[in-house]
Amino acid sequence: MNILGIGPLELLILAVIALLVLGPKGMTDLGHKAGRLIRKIARSTIWQDIVSTSRDINELPGKIMGEVDLEEEMKEIREASTLTRQLDTAPPNPENKTKPK
Repeated sequence: MNILGIGPLELLILAVIALLVLGPKGMTDLGHKAGRLIRKIARSTIWQDIVSTSRDINELPGKIMGEVDLEEEMKEIREASTLTRQLDTAPPNPENKTKPK
């Protein structure tokens, strides 16, 4: 798990250094300030627009498939591939054997 290229061990080392430099009181003040900043960003209209746009982009392939009726085509393809797999794995029927010429 990497957050902005920082692994868990590096994050722990940074937290220990911050605790030594800022002290317990400074860490709580920094936490409060960071929380306020994150809350302010999350409530901003720009962030809401970014989240909305991201959601629209994620839903776009489904909308396109629905409009073009690709869902039915994909269903037919899946059924055909399932049928093909079943035929490939079915044991040979000795009554339908053809003689080699």
